[in-house]
Amino acid sequence: MLIVITAVFFIINNYRKSAYYYKTDSDYTYNFDFSNAKYFHLKLKDNRIIIPDSLNLFNTTSFIKLNLNTNLKSNFFRPEIKIYNDKNIINQFEIGAKGIRYINISNLTNDNGKELIIESKNISVDDQEVELIIFNNVNVKDSKILVIAPHPDDAEIASYGLYSTNNDTFILTITAGEAGINTYDEIYKDSTEQYLQKGKLRTWNSITVPLLGGISIENCINLGFFDGTLKTMYENRNKDIEGLY
Repeated sequence: MLIVITAVFFIINNYRKSAYYYKTDSDYTYNFDFSNAKYFHLKLKDNRIIIPDSLNLFNTTSFIKLNLNTNLKSNFFRPEIKIYNDKNIINQFEIGAKGIRYINISNLTNDNGKELIIESKNISVDDQEVELIIFNNVNVKDSKILVIAPHPDDAEIASYGLYSTNNDTFILTITAGEAGINTYDEIYKDSTEQYLQKGKLRTWNSITVPLLGGISIENCINLGFFDGTLKTMYENRNKDIEGLY
């Protein structure tokens, strides 16, 4: 019986991790050497991080670099941590997540909150030295902004907070975003139709979702290139390039 239960858990674990195209127990690595990043080393002890009074985090974008440890639950249930003071943020991670992760705590620091409390769910966060990474925000209040997005959704994931506070923004999406995971197989039997409908819906999303952020419809453009073909198009400029699907 124990062997059967173990086998079932093993199958479930592999199935859940198969949704990712990378190892979820790998470190996230970013290089900020060519930015205006400032680094500070702080202590996480007893689920608390104290930010020194000497650090003025107003009008900054701030991240903490944490080392997470997986446990049995994190292989089957969605891991998450909650960080809070008078406000709170909840960060969810991949099934089986482990290693270095970067967490945006800007919402907790711009009011000069000096103590952060961490609660973990389905994952372990041990006492450790954490790195606080601070970027000074650029004042774009009176600027004209162009957001260039490779795929639909990219502009929202990366910069919705930026463009929704600056209506003089233009959003240019390059591709229809039809490639990748097939998510319409339950609706359309033909695989080509599945990908075409995916691209159609994502294209509409890319030029309508910005309206929720106050962007004019005239300022939203999708060029409609086939996803995953830009390099091939660049290398074969005199040929018509078909979509991957």
